[in-house]
Amino acid sequence: MNILLTNDDGIDSEGLHVLAETLRKEHAVWIAAPDTERSASSHAITIRKPVVFTAVDEKTFSCSGTPADCILFALQGAVPVSPDIVISGINKGNNIGNDIVYSGTVAAAREGAYTGIPSIAVSASGFAPPFPFSQAADFILRHLNALISLWNEEIILNINVPEKSNGMWETASLSSLSYGNTLHVIKSEPETGSVTYLLKGEVERIGSAHDETDFVKLQKGIITVSPVSIYPSCHEKSMQKLDKHLVSRVTGI
Repeated sequence: MNILLTNDDGIDSEGLHVLAETLRKEHAVWIAAPDTERSASSHAITIRKPVVFTAVDEKTFSCSGTPADCILFALQGAVPVSPDIVISGINKGNNIGNDIVYSGTVAAAREGAYTGIPSIAVSASGFAPPFPFSQAADFILRHLNALISLWNEEIILNINVPEKSNGMWETASLSSLSYGNTLHVIKSEPETGSVTYLLKGEVERIGSAHDETDFVKLQKGIITVSPVSIYPSCHEKSMQKLDKHLVSRVTGI
């Protein structure tokens, strides 16, 4: 199987190379990853300026653009392979709940899915080394065919591996994360006259221990697999309310 890997932590990230080495035991692996870290870049793509791919070796390329750029241009010929699957990761830290909106890791997988290729995002829990990269890579290798069979053209599979796994894996809904009072901006004003801001924060636990969310299951040591829609959707109740309003405007009610 031909596998195309990317990430948002950059071409030198340990998680990327642990995954590549593990998958190469049984598959042909190609890499197209950002030349520097692009965490929290979401689904940004580069327009109106060139994106440069540089060969590191025969099957490894660094990209001057975003994670989504890596996949977009790789599939347009920047990488000489027609992949059977796109895998983005292994990310340093979780990509769960509403944080996936910001994730470059998840966005790169979404870009692959837009072209009809089975696509997976995989992340390893933790806030500092050692991350469970080996456990995550082994999980992907062992279950790759099963994961592909679970995929369809309307989703990506978003996988998170806890720091201490109990060996179980389950589907999980997305949690609603909140940073509450922990999210704040650090501001400094150097003598140059410019103002510097730094965003800091830690997630707060949301929901009860009985929730079926990714956040809760990871706390229990369960590997979570979330089938995430690649398409934006409209809010159904708001649509119904708007429909009634439009009908009243047209009929004069």
